[in-house]
Amino acid sequence: MSPKENESIKNRHEYDDIIDLPHHVSQKHPQMSAINRAAQFSPFAALTGHGAAIEETARLAAEVVESGGELKTQLEKRLRQMQRNPAQKPPP
Repeated sequence: MSPKENESIKNRHEYDDIIDLPHHVSQKHPQMSAINRAAQFSPFAALTGHGAAIEETARLAAEVVESGGELKTQLEKRLRQMQRNPAQKPPP
């Protein structure tokens, strides 16, 4: 058994006396809502505009997929050419 596993087992036994106790619920302080709890741990709040950038990227990707008929045909043709002759350099 590795030292890390030994430490884990040791720690588990250190808490055996409290592991089965019921979860404490404060009588003085109301329970925080899930949304407020999540807000505490929102590390990307500082990235203003990050969500908008992701949405715009998704929108552009969707446009490519929707207009992909001709583009798809061109890409498939190019892929077949590359598979037949992988040593050939792609055109500029």
